[in-house]
Amino acid sequence: MQSLYTDMTYSFLVKLMDASLISDKERITELGFTPVQVNVISNLPHSDLYKLSRIYKLLDISINEIYLTKAINQAKENVRCRSDIENMDITHKLLRNLSTLSAHETESKSLSELFNLSNKIISQLASMTIQDTLAIARTGIVFYEISANEFKLAMALEYIQESRREEEAINHLIVKDASWPMVHALTGMSRALFQEMRKSLNAPKTLGGPPRRLTEEEEIIAWNSWVKTANKTPLERCITVSQTLNDIALRHLWPTLSEWLKNESESVKSSVVI
Repeated sequence: MQSLYTDMTYSFLVKLMDASLISDKERITELGFTPVQVNVISNLPHSDLYKLSRIYKLLDISINEIYLTKAINQAKENVRCRSDIENMDITHKLLRNLSTLSAHETESKSLSELFNLSNKIISQLASMTIQDTLAIARTGIVFYEISANEFKLAMALEYIQESRREEEAINHLIVKDASWPMVHALTGMSRALFQEMRKSLNAPKTLGGPPRRLTEEEEIIAWNSWVKTANKTPLERCITVSQTLNDIALRHLWPTLSEWLKNESESVKSSVVI
């Protein structure tokens, strides 16, 4: 059943992006999306759309068996819609998924329970060829409703956006010449992956020797940035300091930042004990 929701969600999100391009706001609202959510989705790369698609039941799908039966019967009689059929690609993808799942004993039972389909329809779907499902789609009869799950969508978009922020932050660390101990401490990244990312991001070659000490002025600037971000994660705080002192490689900043992190951690432990 996961495959059905993954396929349908991906197709649905791509279609949504197309709708957003023509500013079909009324249609988008009917599908359960807010304009802000559409804007976020429209700016996501397809790799992130696929991640969203793998979140189970991000969409709510319902099937009207009466309309589905009508579509099947008209297809057998070679009835075709003579005009353009809206969302025919999605209709056919749904039919192909339903047909594949219906032919699987375990999945067919779940399918019946999930969409309240009769054994007769399940049996018909299981025996369909791709020509059969295309013929049904070409009748133009809409036998289903698909909309975004309001609660899951909001959580899924936040998860994707957080993942992107973290990915961008890690890329920043590597491009700004962070040492592996720093990256490992902040993200848990292995040395092998760290070295591979340095190559892929064309990170600057690090010269030998220990990190240099910050000047008094640099340390004051770093500290001011650090204290202003006390409510953020260590990774976010280090990125902020790095952006403030943009011309200093992160490997030179890490000894100071790691010391501040250590002091804060010990302070928290002390307050808990007291």
